[in-house]
Amino acid sequence: MESCSNFVYRKTRKDGFFSGLMSLKKRFSQCRPGYTLYKNDHNGRFELHLKDGSIVMEEQISPTMLPPYNFNYLIKN
Repeated sequence: MESCSNFVYRKTRKDGFFSGLMSLKKRFSQCRPGYTLYKNDHNGRFELHLKDGSIVMEEQISPTMLPPYNFNYLIKN
């Protein structure tokens, strides 16, 4: 899964400013607010649960959203 910022950057470079702006608007409404960061208690890995029900696994989450930068997460059993 491509991050929101990478998607918008790619669309802007490929299709121009206005296409990038429309992509930003769409992605912003899908990505924020409404995500929850969980640490899976069984395997110790992080999961990002998005508002639309999809789950982003740790290797696809921006490092700035994970510890040591962010300690705002819930433990998931």
